[in-house]
Amino acid sequence: MDVETAEWIIAELNKREEFPVCKLRVTKLPNGEYDCDYYVKPPKFERIRRITGYLSGTLDSWNNSKRAEESERVKHA
Repeated sequence: MDVETAEWIIAELNKREEFPVCKLRVTKLPNGEYDCDYYVKPPKFERIRRITGYLSGTLDSWNNSKRAEESERVKHA
């Protein structure tokens, strides 16, 4: 398989997938057809905290009372 065909396959997969394709493996089968395996780049995961019912990635939007509550709570290792 040539580079142009591989690039075309990746472009078509990227149209369908939520995250970009980072690996592509193409195998030619005995009957002349091709089998494709591909892997997508996983999303970057941001820390999510649950404190007294609130889900938040960062403390930026919290008021002073909620920030104090978070800093005073017991943290387990």
